Amino acid sequence: VDATDTDLQSALALEYSFRNLAFLRVGKRWMNEAQIDRGFSHGASLGGGIRIPIGVGRLYLDYAYTRLVDLENVQVFTAQVQF
Repeated sequence: VDATDTDLQSALALEYSFRNLAFLRVGKRWMNEAQIDRGFSHGASLGGGIRIPIGVGRLYLDYAYTRLVDLENVQVFTAQVQF
């Protein structure tokens, strides 16, 4: 990420899929120099998800946890039905 009002920031993420039904995700964002003293866990995230076949569609359930500056522990739950 290279915004006009901050220094260059980089990120790395990995996802493992088991039979395209279950997913594990992990990521790390390195912040700019102004935020470098926050420790290694700052900007780290992890999560997972599942896809459940239902009739002619699918149900997607996802969870993500991220540690950020002011919000610290951000947890996101997502549910999606696709037909």
